[in-house]
Amino acid sequence: RKWLDILLRLQYTQSIQSATALWMKAGSLEMQEDNIPMRDNEENIFYDVDKREVFGERFAEINNEQAKLDMLASYHLFRADKIKTYQAIFSAGELQREFFLDR
Repeated sequence: RKWLDILLRLQYTQSIQSATALWMKAGSLEMQEDNIPMRDNEENIFYDVDKREVFGERFAEINNEQAKLDMLASYHLFRADKIKTYQAIFSAGELQREFFLDR
């Protein structure tokens, strides 16, 4: 019982830490996206083939990477919530068992 509680706390902490790290990385990618330099004539950048390769594909890569990181972070957060729910159910079962043994 004691080891199960320790293991669940460790898994919960690892999931929260992983989700936080992934969201921090997604935030840094968003800051990189904001710092991409633009030229004077922004309208022609996206229609010119050479310039579109430089800017448009880089925006797409950053947005795809942000979506992947957000999805993974959400998965880790969902996993942490599932572990916390299991801890609550396990604690409620222990409390009920102790209540009926004391009766």
